[in-house]
Amino acid sequence: MAHHKISPSALPMLEKCIGFESDGETSPYAQQGTDEHKVLESLLNGEKVEQVPDSVKYAHDLILQFVGGFEEYLKPEVSIGIMSSTFTTIYGTVDVCMVNDDGDGMVIDYKSGQKRDYWAQLKAYGLGLAQAYDLNNVQTVVIYGRQHCYESDIFEAEDLQKDFDALIEKYLRKHEDKEARTPCEYCKWCLHKSNCKARTKAVKEVAPEDKKDLLKGIRADMNLKKIDGEKLGRLYQFSKVIADFADDVKKEVKERLENEQKVTGYELKKKAGKTSISDPVGLFHKSGIEPEKFIKLCSISPSKAKKLGVDYEEFTKKGKESVEIKEVEKNPKEKEN
Repeated sequence: MAHHKISPSALPMLEKCIGFESDGETSPYAQQGTDEHKVLESLLNGEKVEQVPDSVKYAHDLILQFVGGFEEYLKPEVSIGIMSSTFTTIYGTVDVCMVNDDGDGMVIDYKSGQKRDYWAQLKAYGLGLAQAYDLNNVQTVVIYGRQHCYESDIFEAEDLQKDFDALIEKYLRKHEDKEARTPCEYCKWCLHKSNCKARTKAVKEVAPEDKKDLLKGIRADMNLKKIDGEKLGRLYQFSKVIADFADDVKKEVKERLENEQKVTGYELKKKAGKTSISDPVGLFHKSGIEPEKFIKLCSISPSKAKKLGVDYEEFTKKGKESVEIKEVEKNPKEKEN
């Protein structure tokens, strides 16, 4: 039996591009997700938690609805193994799972980030549960806490096995497939993003005719870390063209969806408006705290401070300097050439 280090959480990426490898970089959002998972685990274990994010509260309440009447079977943070028909095994941790005396199985995964296609991961967890408890089918649920929504489906164990086998077989043979890599939404998190032939090839194929000169001498197997400054400058200029094109595409998609026209794979989702304090004076009187303490909770911009008619410079502080890329002005002779 062969063990592989790939995690079930990587399966959605591998399903899109079998050559995907994480670049290992982390973000504040990742830590936020870890913290929210810990809070959810504590709640499911019956522990008291002082501050519960709204997204976690939604997930907790929904989970209790799903397992209604069978709470004693609910298990958070369960390690599980998933085996292919050729005995290749991967391991992961299911956020929540349940198997009752009637043989009903369920796996639930909580997501703190954006809504994406996580079914490869959920189906793998479902297969692992089916293998561990000899189940015929498993209900899989993915909860998007921030968006207050969820997706759920029931899969036959036999179908879960077939899908997992196909993905694992493709992964094991990826080095034999010269066309293994496929540009997708996960490219920016991939270790190979700087030297991916498939990504470069895709970019060159969509290049407008009047901009293809910018890509002259750029090979599909180029490595961004190694090409010279002249080529990198042309690539950057071209990237702005692609960015503008992407903005136009996004605008067209949004307009069609707003007009209730179908765009395969996408839908509009309402976002809550930003909340602001419209009556700070009223809030101050209601709070009953000392004026100095209340003022420290407030913020005043330099533009508003000017209206006070006093010298406010000594009460300000400058933020950290930042940099931006700016195109160098060409001198007249260069322009003529």
